[in-house]
Amino acid sequence: HKNMVVGDVKSAIISLATGATTTIRPAAGEQWLIFGVGSDKAVGTSPNTTPQVSVDLFDGTNASRVSQQQNPALWFPNPVLITNAIYLRLTNDNAATALVSYWGLQIT
Repeated sequence: HKNMVVGDVKSAIISLATGATTTIRPAAGEQWLIFGVGSDKAVGTSPNTTPQVSVDLFDGTNASRVSQQQNPALWFPNPVLITNAIYLRLTNDNAATALVSYWGLQIT
């Protein structure tokens, strides 16, 4: 992370088994603004589909739900600021392995 600078794009595509989780966690001293989370597994009828991913703010112990697939209108409505102490945990809610993605920017 020593070569990372403000404005760098932060993104990844991660293969997650059913019910598996992953975290999006900046290095100490960095802050990232996450604009979206996606998945190749979704619910709903196009164009109103929602990724089958639960998104929580997480501190390593406590979790607070940010977004979940049940309501497409409320799916990840605003960018989320994360740090090394408070970051995102993504859970694959689909019955099959999913490709889960995120995208954002480093802001500090």
